[in-house]
Amino acid sequence: FAAGVGAAAGATSAPAAVASGYGYAAQGDAATALMAFGPDSWLGCQTARSAAGNKKQLPPLETDGEHGQDHATAVSLDLPATSPAAAARSEELSLFGKEAGVLLIRWQPDLFSKLLEKASNLGRGDFVRLLQDIVRRSTLKCFENGCYETAPEGGALRGTVLQLKDITAQAASAEWFGRSSLSVSVPPIEKGLIAPPVIFSARSALDVAAELPKKGFGRHPIILVAEIAGFDEHGDMTIDRTMGGLNPEGLMVRTDLVRFVKQARNNMRDANATFEDHLRASKDPYIILCRDVTVFRGPKEEGYPFLREPFRIHVFIVGMSEQRPVPQTVSSPTGPTEWYQSESGHTALLERLNLTSLVAIQELCYQGENINQLQQQQQQQQQQQQQQQQ
Repeated sequence: FAAGVGAAAGATSAPAAVASGYGYAAQGDAATALMAFGPDSWLGCQTARSAAGNKKQLPPLETDGEHGQDHATAVSLDLPATSPAAAARSEELSLFGKEAGVLLIRWQPDLFSKLLEKASNLGRGDFVRLLQDIVRRSTLKCFENGCYETAPEGGALRGTVLQLKDITAQAASAEWFGRSSLSVSVPPIEKGLIAPPVIFSARSALDVAAELPKKGFGRHPIILVAEIAGFDEHGDMTIDRTMGGLNPEGLMVRTDLVRFVKQARNNMRDANATFEDHLRASKDPYIILCRDVTVFRGPKEEGYPFLREPFRIHVFIVGMSEQRPVPQTVSSPTGPTEWYQSESGHTALLERLNLTSLVAIQELCYQGENINQLQQQQQQQQQQQQQQQQ
């Protein structure tokens, strides 16, 4: 793959890449060519530099289990072939890498969609993993450059360059919330009160959030609940290192959430408990509220385009107590329904639903202010009004 990228850049020679546990690493300066070159810019917003002249290495991406696959299973591009079939697959991956390498010069949503369709039609999981790796790297490179360029329109040669400092929150705010952090309680259910409607959609929650501003909800705060599944053996979150392991899929590569995850880690530096202890606790769990996360890339179905009009959402990071709860079917007067087989798992789910709802009420309705203080202020105002009337 790196050899293909080097050839596209006009390099005279580049060693072939090898598949490793960290994705597509390379021998010699080929790794530099993979990420750092561009005829005049990388993603259209970086000063001209050559692959040979830039010696800065990016840290390799770690493996993740988001799609049940490990990068280490990728076909090697230069290891000795054990059979003619293996050699043929290796050659095919190399040729596919040359096509995909163009995306590392300038992101082209149409080309990505075309290559993804090709990989799916061929049933080549190694092709798909390579494309996923390129998407991750392109987002990380935008953070490094501090900008990105949108796809050109109307026959223009270049798109619009957006600076991340102009579209993202100045400081990443990641705050922990648990039962003890709440100033609100579950309100009593009034008789005859109709609950607000719930809309079910087969689309990704992130895609639905992207549609809401277009439907007239642009000024209304949008909260997205993301379920984390990525923890290492020490209980630490891995989503900022793998750029995956979080549902909805693509959340890490389409937003600047990685900044907020790092801030949440800084807030836990002196804590005895781990991320996994807090987020997956069966009783009294915690969630992380990330305020003003910027969404700057579109969905996979559209080729992960860089958005001309990025928007912001709040994100709750929630961890389930049971990663794969076992359901059971229970008969009821209205028909069979599904419940958790484990009563403790069911209780833990309800506690998380209550916690996220109450934190949302506290955050959006009271803008993070202490509700008890607000109530005291209201009482004081009422007393002053009564005294003035007297």
